[in-house]
Amino acid sequence: IIVNAGVTQITDADITDTRVLVGAPIADGSVTAPKIDFGGAGSGVWWEEIGRTTLTVAGDTITVSGLPARNYLTIIFRAEDTGGTIGGSIRFNNDSGTNYAERYSVSNAADTTTTSQTSALFRGGTGAYPQHVVGTVRNLAAEEKVQYWWGVNPNTDGAGNIPNRVEGVMKWANKVNQINRVDVINNGAGDFAIGSEVIVLGHD
Repeated sequence: IIVNAGVTQITDADITDTRVLVGAPIADGSVTAPKIDFGGAGSGVWWEEIGRTTLTVAGDTITVSGLPARNYLTIIFRAEDTGGTIGGSIRFNNDSGTNYAERYSVSNAADTTTTSQTSALFRGGTGAYPQHVVGTVRNLAAEEKVQYWWGVNPNTDGAGNIPNRVEGVMKWANKVNQINRVDVINNGAGDFAIGSEVIVLGHD
């Protein structure tokens, strides 16, 4: 090891020295997420992907189940259309009871509010175009689950056409369970195309 002006440099000889490298080198791709220690309190300290479902056939529902407990969630929904209109609604823990309330706005228009719904909107509009939606959830078991979400669709193709924005807030009136399942359900006349997906990130 060469020390020059306070900087330690490792030479080629050090790379093969058993004092530096002991045992066989780690094979490419062998360090998987469960083997990583994020430090601190362990799993969940940092944002990490805890669930993902990507459609392999066109359909009207994308389900991500078996989610581990996390106090904060980020839900990413990306959808392609099959030619007909698509738009998303979200449901937690397969709860289809009238336990959702929401407030949302389309491209700065006046707010629309609904109460006692069986799901809540989670979309970039309803139309025959791709959609991208992101929502953040406070996921504490003893509190109602509140989410802020925003979505976008490209509108008509071309830079001369302004994209549309939809944003809203919602709550799931459950004060007992943390979210362990997310469903995004199509409320358009078409289908979510192959490749449409829901990704869930978690953080404590």
